[in-house]
Amino acid sequence: RFHVEHLDGSRAVFDFRDAYDDSYHTYKDKSFKHDVELALRAAVLPQLVQYKEMLSKDSQMELVSHISGVALPWEKAVVQHFPITLHSLIDAFLNEHQLQLEQVKLEFCGDHGYKIKDRDLADKWRIFHRSQAHYRIISTDEAMEQDHL
Repeated sequence: RFHVEHLDGSRAVFDFRDAYDDSYHTYKDKSFKHDVELALRAAVLPQLVQYKEMLSKDSQMELVSHISGVALPWEKAVVQHFPITLHSLIDAFLNEHQLQLEQVKLEFCGDHGYKIKDRDLADKWRIFHRSQAHYRIISTDEAMEQDHL
């Protein structure tokens, strides 16, 4: 995705693949790994927020890092998929549905960049994620030290 700011101050967003919309290019026929992962993460974001809110409500105060045991304010607490990573969950979901990452069709989303175009597939992903995902709370600093979130 690219952003262009016009001389009058207005802005436009466009995807480079739109420039290759002809019979010689197949960019629109497949999705890119990062974009699909972004869309899949965005689709389950409400579940992560719900988990964080539940823990915050249960403790009636700050959240606590599962790594260091340090109390964390809401802004410094990150929900991490653990012990099974988000990437492992995505792989398992795609395998279950016999899909390649590039086959997941996306559409533009102003809030998160991309979203899953097939609503049925998005619903299946949310259900799969809700039943399989496990989390822990870590600090933003601890998250920066992790290989993956």
